[in-house]
Amino acid sequence: MKQIPTQQLWADTVAISCLSAVLEGIRFQTTLGQLQLNVYALCIGPSGLANKTVPLKNIAIPVLRQAERVANWKILLPQRFS
Repeated sequence: MKQIPTQQLWADTVAISCLSAVLEGIRFQTTLGQLQLNVYALCIGPSGLANKTVPLKNIAIPVLRQAERVANWKILLPQRFS
């Protein structure tokens, strides 16, 4: 948030999505039973809104690619953004 002027909700969503991808197998007990982290985020807006691509390309995707190497399993990520 200090380096990229974006909305706090979007920054939180990107962080939670990253965690859900790398914490496979973690489950939370709820009144409905166990829930696995499987958060997917979709931000829709005009080009330039909230600086969406910069944190995804420079933070989220490199973190997830490194997690792939460490965990030795493939994480499904979008090939491009539009």
